[in-house]
Amino acid sequence: MITAKNICSSKFHKDIKANVVANYKDLIQDIREDMAQGFETEHLSKEFLQGLAKIIKDPALNNYTSFNFYWTTLLENLIYVVQLHDEIQEAEEDESDFEFSESEDELFNFWNDSEMAQSFLEMLDESNNIIEASSNLLTILENQILSFYYLHIASTHHELKDVILYNVIPEIGDSPERMYIGEQHRIADFPEPSDIYPSIALKSVFEQRQGFEVEINTDLYEVPIRENHDYITVGEHRIFLLPICEEGRKREIEFKEKIGLALKLIGDSNPGLLDTFMSFTHSIVPVNEPGIVSFSMQSLPGFSSINMFERDFVDLMDDLLHENGHHYLNTFLNYTELIFEDDEKIYYSPWRRALRPIRGIYHAVFTFYWALNLFHELDAAITTGKLDAFYKFTKEEKLKVKRRAVEEYYMLTYCALDLEHAFENGKVSPEGNNLILSIYNLIEQMKDGITAIHKTLLEQDPESGKEINELVETLKEKRAHYSLND
Repeated sequence: MITAKNICSSKFHKDIKANVVANYKDLIQDIREDMAQGFETEHLSKEFLQGLAKIIKDPALNNYTSFNFYWTTLLENLIYVVQLHDEIQEAEEDESDFEFSESEDELFNFWNDSEMAQSFLEMLDESNNIIEASSNLLTILENQILSFYYLHIASTHHELKDVILYNVIPEIGDSPERMYIGEQHRIADFPEPSDIYPSIALKSVFEQRQGFEVEINTDLYEVPIRENHDYITVGEHRIFLLPICEEGRKREIEFKEKIGLALKLIGDSNPGLLDTFMSFTHSIVPVNEPGIVSFSMQSLPGFSSINMFERDFVDLMDDLLHENGHHYLNTFLNYTELIFEDDEKIYYSPWRRALRPIRGIYHAVFTFYWALNLFHELDAAITTGKLDAFYKFTKEEKLKVKRRAVEEYYMLTYCALDLEHAFENGKVSPEGNNLILSIYNLIEQMKDGITAIHKTLLEQDPESGKEINELVETLKEKRAHYSLND
């Protein structure tokens, strides 16, 4: 259980990550045993199964890494789809009367929620056959599993009998102009942008990755690979910066300095916050997408996509810790069940100002807690002048810190009753309930500090104070309206 003492403890972080590592190793062992026994299925190509049987033995897969975890997630997705195909075929053989079986529904939802949703829907429109459309996409998923392995994981040379296409992954910095190769994010720049990387370019990357000299025709793409020195050093840790667009690459130095300063101020205001960040984040992808704040993926631990083009410096500190909060929560979710998800939108989200399912509320409380923690501690450090030697906060920034601290406190406390209701109605597991109660215990400890900040805000910035009071009244109205009485 998270407590005030261990929530920012590197040892506690290491302990919970050990559970994910153990699960990963068990999965790799299971896959190796299955392949050694000659796993076969009509839904996957023989070439893929032969390739997988070889590469699954690679010692590079022995240890847990972000890329290895992502790769096994792709593999689990493939296995899941194959199982659904088998279930649908069995139902058809039994001449089931169901017009659209549960397995077909699951298969549709899987592809419709995936990155290949548009292709899936187009194929489905053409054939009106969910198995046929899914089978075509399985081939793409096979290629992605093999190509991702060759690009980012492989430790020794593997023969490429056929051309393997690689679908870009923006969340790790891939773009039509550049790829970052492997855990050290070595840089492969493409002289000419392309929506889909040419197979010759990929083949040259594979061969250079394995240390082979390649003769490439001058009118074909050459892809030199170089070491990546675009990282921020924090103690013994490196935080890689992986710009995804040309403007981002032009501003690399600026971004590195801003991130470095943000982490310095976070650490000086509360060392535990910095320790927590360093435990769960290792790579930052600056994104330039209007309206997008930040995002990350459960299947890619440690990679945070942050909008550094539209957000100010105070926002940057918030965004770094917010996505890190997702990585923290996902560490739990990657080895245990905290919530029993459903699509029932019955809980009001103060952040979205809309009804959300339990997943949205649970994730919001855990991740926005870090904003409350940050701004509560940052306000104290600013007030005492602790950070003056490194950064002079403007009057507007100081008021924003106070306002954000108070806002987050009231929004977080609003959700407490909803999460209690969710647990009582079987939407949150006992472990998930213990975790979220621990967070609320920590929030309660900030009550007096937030009350004082609120009072100061009313005196120094009456307009912001008025907005906070309006927020409080709105939340009272929403609580009365969405009472959730059985």
